[in-house]
Amino acid sequence: MIRRLSILFAAPIILVLCLLMEQAFAADAAMSAEETDPINAGQMMPEGNLYNPDGSAVSVSDLYSEKPVVLVYYRGDWCRYCNQHLRNLKNIEDELVDLGYQLIAVSADKPEILSRTKQEAELPYRLVSDSRMDMANKLGIAFKVSDETIEKYKGYKIDLEEASG
Repeated sequence: MIRRLSILFAAPIILVLCLLMEQAFAADAAMSAEETDPINAGQMMPEGNLYNPDGSAVSVSDLYSEKPVVLVYYRGDWCRYCNQHLRNLKNIEDELVDLGYQLIAVSADKPEILSRTKQEAELPYRLVSDSRMDMANKLGIAFKVSDETIEKYKGYKIDLEEASG
């Protein structure tokens, strides 16, 4: 059980550091993945807003005031690997709740895309948007996507700017 929980709590950190790395459009994002400087375990979560599917703002401190949060960043609805991971997180959500946590997934998608993601994947947990990458920047995990990567994604009919607004 302890080993399983260790893996469980390591997964969101890995996601925060890996899955989001392809998306950042804000001015103060790192110039590359190698230049990111994420906050460390034990540091205070920076204050800021995330956005519900209806576009209403929710402050990070309000999310954490309800109960401790396992916060997972994912690239977006366009990423099939992220969608599979979100579905897999359903398997551990009850366990997290039993331990007193809430699971919240954050995407760079526009808020209105979140409802579709939640419905299609039948997700029981909350999805919020960081489409402006404000929180990702404050967390030190955002970086600029290279022009080469943007062009490659366009070849797959993935428009990162359109998805995030």
